[in-house]
Amino acid sequence: MNSVVLSVGSNVGYEEVKSALGWLSHELEEYQASTLYRTPALHGVGSPYVNAVVIGKISETCDEFNNHLKEYELANGRDAAARAAGVVPIDIDIVMVDDDVVRPRDYSHSFFQIGYTQLVKK
Repeated sequence: MNSVVLSVGSNVGYEEVKSALGWLSHELEEYQASTLYRTPALHGVGSPYVNAVVIGKISETCDEFNNHLKEYELANGRDAAARAAGVVPIDIDIVMVDDDVVRPRDYSHSFFQIGYTQLVKK
């Protein structure tokens, strides 16, 4: 069983992130989530994001779990048309697996660090 740390975000609104957190609470064992918080869009272009960070454990492989995440995103509006319009209904990325950072760029940004700091200080 692997532990994962996820970045969850949307530039549409709180409800999309809340729904994703509800879904993830059933998909992960030992689920923990940060509070929801806003950050500006990267590079200052586009709508602000609502973000959260989630920690949990998965029984499937990381690739299988990541495919599951991308299916959720697609089912919730993250398609080619949304991408072309700069709309991010929901974005869920695996940033850490066990203690390894697998997305260093995401790890370094405030949209991840704010929530991650909340969880590791618990």
